[in-house]
Formats: sequence, structure tokens, C-alpha cells
Amino acid sequence: PHVITLSHLPFTLFLLHYRARAALDVTLGSALVHFFAPKHHSRAMQLLDGVLKQNPKATACLMGKGYIFLGEGRFTEAREQFEFALQTENSNHIAVDQAMSNLELEAKECVGWSMVKEGRLEDGRNKLLEVVDVLDQDESRIQDSARVWTRIGLAEWDMQG
Repeated sequence: PHVITLSHLPFTLFLLHYRARAALDVTLGSALVHFFAPKHHSRAMQLLDGVLKQNPKATACLMGKGYIFLGEGRFTEAREQFEFALQTENSNHIAVDQAMSNLELEAKECVGWSMVKEGRLEDGRNKLLEVVDVLDQDESRIQDSARVWTRIGLAEWDMQG
């Protein structure tokens, strides 16, 4: 066990402040992305970029930036952010056979939807089908499943011309 001595106290307080500030920035940035879009996207981007400077693999920030790009119609940049978030989240898993996390599913769905919006309809639909296969096995995820099925339907509609 670590014993905090008085000589370590300033550093410990600094570290606690830094982590709390980063957590607040992620929370506020995410809220600005989802609840006040697109009005506060520039402020959200500042907050998320600030956290990413300190931790380039902050998955929630990568996802937030992807959502901002998606909302702005910057589909390629959105897909790239979501792909990086997916890679980051995948690298956080130690067990090879571990079930896909909620964040991985969300990132994979967003990659697929970004592909559809980019015009890569078949690739995007196939990615969305991978996600819905997992979601359909969990009755508690029916709303998520419905959203993905809707996106698959929209991709199919666009593929038909």
C-alpha cells in the first residue's frame, strides 16, 4: 500500500485536480455534442481537443469528435474518428474472447453509418449488419437494434436507386 506523505501531497493534489478537470471536460464536451447540437459544437470541440492533447486515446472524446463531424456532414472525417475510437477501445481489451463492449458496438455502428453517408452503401450496410447481429441477441438493447435496422433500411433504399 502507498502511504502519502506531506512531501507528496502537492503532486497528489495536482494529479487529482488534473484528472477531475479532464473528466469534467469529457462530460461537458459530450453533453454539448449530443444535447446542444450543432449550436455548441465549436465549444465541445475545444474541450474534447484539450483532453485529447493529454490523452490521445480518450475513446469518449474520439467518439464526440466523430459525432460532431457526422453532424457537420464531414463523413470521411467522422468515419476516421470512429475507426480510431474502435481501434482504441479494442486495444483496451485483454481477453481475446471478451464480448464486444457497448462503446465498441457504438463505434462500429458509427463507422458503418458514416460509410453509408459517404456513399459506401454496401460496406456500410455490412458493418451495420455485424452490429445488429450482436444487438438482436440482447432484448435490453431493442431501441439500439431498431435504430440500426432503420439505418440498414435506409442504406438498402439508397442502394436500390
